[in-house]
Parts: sequence; structure tokens; C-alpha cells
Amino acid sequence: MNDYFEFPLTEELVDQIIFCMEDQGTEYMIDPENGEILSMEKKGDRTAVPLPEWRSSDGYLMMEKFISSLHNPIYKEELRQVMMVGKGVFKNFKKIIKSYDPLKKKWYNYKDRYMKNLVTEWYEVNIEAGYFEKMGTETMDTENIVLSDFDFKFDCIDSQEILDEERASFMEIFPDDPVLGRYYFEKMKQIREDRDKHIVSVCAAAGSNDTAGILWGWLWGVPGETLLIVEEFFVQPRYRGLGLGKVLIQRLMRKARDEGINRIFFEVPGNYPHINMMLEKQGFVPTGSFYSLSTDNLTAGEPN
Repeated sequence: MNDYFEFPLTEELVDQIIFCMEDQGTEYMIDPENGEILSMEKKGDRTAVPLPEWRSSDGYLMMEKFISSLHNPIYKEELRQVMMVGKGVFKNFKKIIKSYDPLKKKWYNYKDRYMKNLVTEWYEVNIEAGYFEKMGTETMDTENIVLSDFDFKFDCIDSQEILDEERASFMEIFPDDPVLGRYYFEKMKQIREDRDKHIVSVCAAAGSNDTAGILWGWLWGVPGETLLIVEEFFVQPRYRGLGLGKVLIQRLMRKARDEGINRIFFEVPGNYPHINMMLEKQGFVPTGSFYSLSTDNLTAGEPN
């Protein structure tokens, strides 16, 4: 049996997966052929794929994002105070949520949409992986495929076209809160215009005037280390699913290694679990709301 998905993702199955993700006491997997959810005891020697990982830190991050999406200052402040206390965060968060009927409705709608998006994108990532596996091992070298279709260059973000693409990307990340999208865009723009900051960037183009993907960050020096803080990662919708994002990350990793940068910090705004998975496959390690990679682990010729 292959380990790529062959089953349809129904609403009933999505609900089952979410229920199992939140059951922290049992480890579940899924049969890639028929979509049957299996506990480790029930799995036996059958081929199975892990469900999307869901830790306490993931729940905490979801709560933080929900608070950021709120406009009511009373709700926002009460919930922020709870998040700062530390002990009993989840219990106290739910207590406040239940004390306001409008807030309770907002939370359950937000959580339902958030979790379903997480499961859907996990499913799509595995479907895409199965597509490449079916094509055969000769086509599995993603970078060679992408290199033939796109032009890559560094130090590439000084243009109005790139700025327009970045503005659109933040509007996509925060579709339910355009004010928050504009805030993050303006914050990013200020960093780009700060002449004291050294920017490291890589872009992909499909033709002379069509920017397909953007990835850039700025250097922060601390005693004994130089860190690269990634601020923008965006692939045009029409170029997604081709492996372009993976190649952009690999190019940035090589650039960082060659320039003597010690670590890369990568924050994923919004709900994009497929990006989280992509980073983890490239060796990034979750660190709070960031993903971190030490370039000490990279040698010449890496990453593959």
C-alpha cells in the first residue's frame, strides 16, 4: 500500500480528524487508502499517516490569533490579560469566552474555521505529495523542475511591482481583517525603508515582468551571532503547488550560509500549516511562534 492519500475528504471525516487531534491522551493515524482513523493499538502493521499535529502551543497560538482578530476593546483586553498570566490560561480563556454570548459565538465560529482550514491544507499537502510520488522518482527533484521554469535572483525587492505584490499578500493573509493586513504591510514597509537594516532577498520570476515568488528578511546582529529575520514569503496563487516555495527557502538558506549568517528565524502569519510543514521538512524547528534554523548544520551543497 502507498502512503499517499486516495480517499475523499468529507465533512464528517474532517470533524472526526479534529476530534482526534484535540484528544491529547491518544495518538491517532489515518489509513491513506480508505481514510479510516486508527489508534496506535489498532494500527498494527498497516500503513498509516499521522494526523495533523496539535499541541498545547498550537492551541495557544490559535487563541492569540483570535484575540488579534477582535475589534471590541473590552473583549480584547480581558482575553489579553488572561494570556499574560500563564497559569490556567486555557481554563480562564474559556471562562471569559462563555461569559459573553456574542464573543462565544465568534470564538466557536473562528475555531471551527481555523481547525477545518488546518485539516484541509494538511490533506492537500498529502494529496500533492502523492501526485509527485505517482509521477516517479525521476521527477521528485523539485528544484530541477522549478529551475527550468523560473529565473531566480538576489537583492531583488527594490521595485514598485514587488511592493504591490507584498501588499496583496498581506491582504490575503488577513482576509477577515483588512486593517490588520494593512498594519503588517506598513510595518514590513518601514523595515524595508530603514537604511540601517541589511536586507537579504531572493525572488523568482516567470518571464521578464511577472514576479512569481518573494522571500526576504533582515539581519540582526547580537553578540556572537548574526540572525536573519524573515519578514515576507509569498508565492503567486497561480504558481502554487509547483514546489516554488521550497526552492525559494532553499536558495535563502544557501545565501545565509554563504554570508556567514548563523540562524534564520521564520514567522508564519495567519493559518498556513502547509508552510509549517515545508519549513520542518527543510530542517526548521518550531520556537514559539517562529521556526528556527541553525546554518551550522548546513554544509556545501545543502540543502538538497
